[in-house]
Amino acid sequence: MNKRLGTIFGILLCIIILVIGILLISSSIKKTNGPAPKLIKKGNAEVIKDFAMEEIKTSKYAEGLYDKQYIIDSNEEIHAFNNLYKDDSLNKYLNKLNKVSLFVLVKYESSGSNKIKLEGVTFENNKLDIVYEELSQEIGTDDIATWYLVVLIPNDRLEGLDLSNWEKPSTIK
Repeated sequence: MNKRLGTIFGILLCIIILVIGILLISSSIKKTNGPAPKLIKKGNAEVIKDFAMEEIKTSKYAEGLYDKQYIIDSNEEIHAFNNLYKDDSLNKYLNKLNKVSLFVLVKYESSGSNKIKLEGVTFENNKLDIVYEELSQEIGTDDIATWYLVVLIPNDRLEGLDLSNWEKPSTIK
Protein backbone atom coordinates (compact mmCIF):
# COMPACT_ATOMS: atom_id res chain seq x y z
CA MET A 1 0.00 0.00 0.00
CA ASN A 2 2.82 2.43 0.89
CA LYS A 3 4.55 1.61 -2.36
CA ARG A 4 1.35 2.32 -4.27
CA LEU A 5 0.82 5.64 -2.44
CA GLY A 6 4.41 6.59 -3.20
CA THR A 7 3.86 5.90 -6.90
CA ILE A 8 0.65 7.97 -6.98
CA PHE A 9 2.38 10.77 -5.08
CA GLY A 10 5.29 10.65 -7.54
CA ILE A 11 2.96 10.82 -10.53
CA LEU A 12 1.03 13.77 -9.03
CA LEU A 13 4.29 15.56 -8.29
CA CYS A 14 5.43 15.06 -11.89
CA ILE A 15 2.12 16.38 -13.22
CA ILE A 16 2.33 19.47 -10.98
CA ILE A 17 5.91 20.16 -12.07
CA LEU A 18 4.92 19.69 -15.73
CA VAL A 19 1.96 22.10 -15.42
CA ILE A 20 4.11 24.71 -13.67
CA GLY A 21 6.76 24.35 -16.37
CA ILE A 22 4.20 24.78 -19.16
CA LEU A 23 2.78 27.89 -17.47
CA LEU A 24 6.24 29.41 -17.04
CA ILE A 25 7.21 28.73 -20.64
CA SER A 26 3.94 30.00 -22.12
CA SER A 27 4.10 33.23 -20.12
CA SER A 28 7.56 33.98 -21.52
CA ILE A 29 6.56 33.47 -25.18
CA LYS A 30 6.06 36.75 -27.02
CA LYS A 31 3.16 37.15 -29.37
CA THR A 32 4.38 37.79 -32.90
CA ASN A 33 1.38 39.71 -34.17
CA GLY A 34 2.90 42.99 -32.98
CA PRO A 35 1.80 45.72 -30.64
CA ALA A 36 -1.74 46.99 -30.39
CA PRO A 37 -2.90 49.02 -33.39
CA LYS A 38 -2.21 52.73 -33.09
CA LEU A 39 -5.05 55.04 -34.16
CA ILE A 40 -3.74 58.25 -35.74
CA LYS A 41 -6.32 60.98 -35.26
CA LYS A 42 -6.07 64.71 -34.70
CA GLY A 43 -8.48 66.23 -32.20
CA ASN A 44 -11.67 64.80 -30.78
CA ALA A 45 -14.05 65.12 -33.74
CA GLU A 46 -16.27 62.25 -34.81
CA VAL A 47 -14.71 60.00 -37.46
CA ILE A 48 -16.87 60.03 -40.59
CA LYS A 49 -16.82 56.77 -42.55
CA ASP A 50 -19.49 57.30 -45.19
CA PHE A 51 -17.16 58.32 -48.02
CA ALA A 52 -15.58 55.99 -50.58
CA MET A 53 -12.13 55.10 -49.24
CA GLU A 54 -9.24 52.96 -50.39
CA GLU A 55 -5.81 51.96 -49.11
CA ILE A 56 -3.31 51.41 -51.91
CA LYS A 57 -0.01 49.71 -51.04
CA THR A 58 2.86 50.13 -53.45
CA SER A 59 6.62 49.74 -53.49
CA LYS A 60 7.15 53.14 -55.14
CA TYR A 61 9.31 55.64 -53.27
CA ALA A 62 9.75 59.34 -53.97
CA GLU A 63 12.57 60.92 -51.96
CA GLY A 64 11.27 63.56 -49.55
CA LEU A 65 7.62 63.12 -50.55
CA TYR A 66 6.32 61.17 -47.59
CA ASP A 67 3.64 62.24 -45.11
CA LYS A 68 2.22 64.50 -47.81
CA GLN A 69 -1.45 65.42 -48.15
CA TYR A 70 -2.85 66.03 -51.61
CA ILE A 71 -6.12 67.28 -52.98
CA ILE A 72 -6.73 66.04 -56.51
CA ASP A 73 -9.65 67.54 -58.40
CA SER A 74 -8.76 67.02 -62.07
CA ASN A 75 -7.16 64.61 -64.52
CA GLU A 76 -4.16 66.98 -64.70
CA GLU A 77 -3.60 66.60 -60.95
CA ILE A 78 -3.76 62.80 -61.26
CA HIS A 79 -1.06 62.99 -63.96
CA ALA A 80 1.02 65.31 -61.76
CA PHE A 81 0.72 62.81 -58.89
CA ASN A 82 1.76 59.98 -61.23
CA ASN A 83 4.83 61.97 -62.28
CA LEU A 84 5.85 62.71 -58.68
CA TYR A 85 5.60 59.11 -57.49
CA LYS A 86 6.36 57.31 -60.78
CA ASP A 87 3.17 55.37 -60.22
CA ASP A 88 -0.19 55.07 -61.96
CA SER A 89 -2.26 53.68 -59.08
CA LEU A 90 -4.69 56.62 -59.23
CA ASN A 91 -5.42 56.25 -62.96
CA LYS A 92 -8.65 54.41 -62.13
CA TYR A 93 -10.01 57.81 -61.02
CA LEU A 94 -9.33 59.50 -64.37
CA ASN A 95 -12.47 61.15 -65.80
CA LYS A 96 -14.36 60.61 -62.51
CA LEU A 97 -13.65 63.89 -60.74
CA ASN A 98 -16.50 66.11 -61.94
CA LYS A 99 -18.39 66.18 -58.62
CA VAL A 100 -15.83 64.69 -56.23
CA SER A 101 -12.27 65.37 -55.15
CA LEU A 102 -9.64 62.86 -54.12
CA PHE A 103 -7.82 63.42 -50.87
CA VAL A 104 -4.63 61.37 -50.73
CA LEU A 105 -2.40 60.98 -47.69
CA VAL A 106 0.95 59.41 -48.62
CA LYS A 107 2.59 57.37 -45.83
CA TYR A 108 5.84 55.41 -45.85
CA GLU A 109 6.38 52.36 -43.70
CA SER A 110 9.91 51.14 -43.02
CA SER A 111 8.67 47.57 -43.33
CA GLY A 112 6.43 46.11 -46.01
CA SER A 113 4.82 43.88 -43.39
CA ASN A 114 3.41 46.91 -41.53
CA LYS A 115 -0.12 47.77 -42.53
CA ILE A 116 -2.23 50.91 -42.49
CA LYS A 117 -6.02 50.77 -42.20
CA LEU A 118 -8.03 53.78 -43.31
CA GLU A 119 -10.69 54.65 -40.73
CA GLY A 120 -12.34 57.77 -42.19
CA VAL A 121 -12.07 61.54 -42.02
CA THR A 122 -12.74 64.25 -39.48
CA PHE A 123 -13.95 67.80 -40.00
CA GLU A 124 -12.66 69.77 -37.03
CA ASN A 125 -11.96 73.50 -36.81
CA ASN A 126 -12.98 73.76 -40.50
CA LYS A 127 -10.14 71.41 -41.49
CA LEU A 128 -10.29 67.97 -43.07
CA ASP A 129 -8.03 65.23 -41.70
CA ILE A 130 -7.69 61.57 -42.65
CA VAL A 131 -7.88 59.12 -39.74
CA TYR A 132 -5.99 55.84 -40.01
CA GLU A 133 -4.65 53.01 -37.90
CA GLU A 134 -1.05 51.76 -37.98
CA LEU A 135 -0.66 48.01 -37.58
CA SER A 136 3.04 47.33 -36.96
CA GLN A 137 4.71 43.96 -36.67
CA GLU A 138 7.34 43.19 -34.01
CA ILE A 139 9.54 41.63 -36.65
CA GLY A 140 9.37 43.34 -40.01
CA THR A 141 10.81 42.89 -43.45
CA ASP A 142 13.55 45.06 -44.90
CA ASP A 143 11.48 46.52 -47.71
CA ILE A 144 9.79 49.91 -47.73
CA ALA A 145 6.08 50.21 -48.43
CA THR A 146 4.32 53.34 -49.61
CA TRP A 147 0.65 53.69 -48.78
CA TYR A 148 -1.77 55.99 -50.54
CA LEU A 149 -4.77 56.57 -48.29
CA VAL A 150 -7.45 57.77 -50.69
CA VAL A 151 -10.79 59.32 -49.77
CA LEU A 152 -13.32 60.55 -52.35
CA ILE A 153 -15.39 63.43 -51.02
CA PRO A 154 -18.23 65.16 -52.89
CA ASN A 155 -17.32 68.76 -53.66
CA ASP A 156 -20.49 70.07 -52.01
CA ARG A 157 -19.24 68.65 -48.66
CA LEU A 158 -16.07 70.75 -48.97
CA GLU A 159 -17.78 74.15 -48.97
CA GLY A 160 -16.52 76.37 -46.16
CA LEU A 161 -13.58 74.10 -45.26
CA ASP A 162 -10.03 75.41 -44.95
CA LEU A 163 -8.08 73.08 -47.22
CA SER A 164 -4.81 75.03 -47.03
CA ASN A 165 -3.07 72.04 -45.42
CA TRP A 166 -3.72 70.01 -48.61
CA GLU A 167 -1.46 70.54 -51.64
CA LYS A 168 -2.10 69.97 -55.32
CA PRO A 169 0.50 67.63 -56.83
CA SER A 170 1.15 70.11 -59.65
CA THR A 171 2.51 72.65 -57.12
CA ILE A 172 5.28 70.34 -55.86
CA LYS A 173 8.68 70.98 -57.41
